[in-house]
Amino acid sequence: MEPLSKASGNFARKSIASGINIILQKPKSDIRTSMKVQAYRFGKNQFTPELAKAWLKSNEIDYTLFEAASTLEKKEAIDTITKVLSDCIIEGRGDGVGTGGEKQGDGGTDTCVCPTCKEEVKHNRGTPCVEMTCPKCGASMGGK
Repeated sequence: MEPLSKASGNFARKSIASGINIILQKPKSDIRTSMKVQAYRFGKNQFTPELAKAWLKSNEIDYTLFEAASTLEKKEAIDTITKVLSDCIIEGRGDGVGTGGEKQGDGGTDTCVCPTCKEEVKHNRGTPCVEMTCPKCGASMGGK
């Protein structure tokens, strides 16, 4: 697999074929999640809108918005892509499958608990609970 190019924060661009790039994005809510394809970019010198749509169809790729490269000015294209991508961002963590329960924030748990003595301490954002030591018994803490 070819490495990602032009990675910027939660977005990256990757060439998948001559004249075809994909834009990948990690969800804002969980940067540990794999990057997902958000857009296909076809070189306007190699693909007409009809050829691009035919390529998408032949590769069984569904799309909700198709903008021909020559119809938008650069600023308009950026604004349109930003709007479409922001509509695709899912709040919360994970893919929405599981047993339910309360939505977790981006930092995981608010409380770390000792599995040995059950002591609870406030979670310090940016430090995983397992890297914290119980102030009471010295054991490694865990998330609540």
